[in-house]
Amino acid sequence: MSLDSGGIPAKSSLQKCFMIGSSVGKARRWLATLPARFQKHAGGGLAPCRVPAAQRRRTVHRQAFDYLMVWRLAPALVLLVCMKQLCCSKLVSATPMSALCPTRCRSPAQHWRRFGLVENRGLVVRRCTSSSIGDGLGAGANKPRFLPPLEQMKPLTLALPALDDKNILPCFPLPLAHAALPGQKRTLNIRERRYIKMFDDMLKSGRVRFVVPRLRFAWGQPPTRGAELAEFAVVFELSRAQQLPSSSRFRYTCEHKIAVKPVRIMQVLNPQVFGEEGTYLCVECHEVHDLDVGLDCSAEERALLDTLYEVVRLRAIAGDPLRRLELGVDAHGRPQVIDNHLLPTISEDSLGLTGSKREAVWELAALWQGYCERRAVSLRQQLERDLRGRPPDQVTKLKRHYNTEVSGLAGSTTDLMQWLLQADTHRSRLAALQAAADEEAQRLGAIAAIQAVVGGEANA
Repeated sequence: MSLDSGGIPAKSSLQKCFMIGSSVGKARRWLATLPARFQKHAGGGLAPCRVPAAQRRRTVHRQAFDYLMVWRLAPALVLLVCMKQLCCSKLVSATPMSALCPTRCRSPAQHWRRFGLVENRGLVVRRCTSSSIGDGLGAGANKPRFLPPLEQMKPLTLALPALDDKNILPCFPLPLAHAALPGQKRTLNIRERRYIKMFDDMLKSGRVRFVVPRLRFAWGQPPTRGAELAEFAVVFELSRAQQLPSSSRFRYTCEHKIAVKPVRIMQVLNPQVFGEEGTYLCVECHEVHDLDVGLDCSAEERALLDTLYEVVRLRAIAGDPLRRLELGVDAHGRPQVIDNHLLPTISEDSLGLTGSKREAVWELAALWQGYCERRAVSLRQQLERDLRGRPPDQVTKLKRHYNTEVSGLAGSTTDLMQWLLQADTHRSRLAALQAAADEEAQRLGAIAAIQAVVGGEANA
């Protein structure tokens, strides 16, 4: 495999990537082997590259656009993957290692754990690993942690502790698509008998706090099958409860404020009652405190805000296809007009009003979650536009493609929000948001670059 003067693969090798077709997985696997191919054909080491980084990036963009004009039949998705891989410094970079680390790692070992770096003759090869988001505790450290299935837990042999203990709280598990984050306000409509009983008990005793963990259902083979609660959760504090008339579908409409500190569920005291309708779960939990209190993270905070402002700029260049008004239905089945612009999102105004300090990072996470929700709505609207006038076979393929992209976006966003709850340092939360913002900036940059050459409408 030959290298041109810019330190990038020759055209014959890049053409293989574009000829792979619609198999994005094959393209990713082939691109992942490029660093090894460099070492093999350079005699076991990476020759120093004297071409400036900016010139190499311009060469990459120019060659990618040439290939776009030649390979018109190549799927656009594969093209985006290839441009993203070539433009995000996953190959050779002459930049010092300290400049590549957004969290200013203090040692090469710490940098390797976070970003997967290999040093060779003064150069750094950056490899994207599954543990690139998080605090560098290894593969899987950034994955949300769940308790064992409730059906497999053993109940306490002793009597259930009294709810007077501040660490013993009622539990209201919810499969929240829109994650609840500390500092927010939420309204719940209560109609299930078990939770009506829970609120009756709370109002009688004067207690206002209960735990709301994320609930998911695992459909694997026993003993992993069943309902699972997230190990880290938020605490709802009841601020107002309104009892509705008997003709209503709900018994209570309750307003809550979410506590600033997340909690870790240590154990479920009565897991056997989860399937019963007459009572509710109780858990023992403890507040999660940051381990890096007093540590200066101003550099990471500034880097995150700069990246988010860049995402806003690239989003404006690439265009926003979101249609503002839609016709939908409310919780009672009545038609209503939905204003999608009411969803929170990152913008110059919203970023100017918030910040990335320790006490404001949850507001920043909420803005990012709203941005991802707006993108999911844009994808659904884009699917509706693309389906017009399509034959049935293409309709099925398009729906499958869009559903995969939307479900992947929703899953990654929910997992990111859950991981932010279980992170025990402010720096690791900043690193997780930084990685997500970097990936979005690279995606929008590739879309804007392609639109500048071949044109086209705004893309979600």
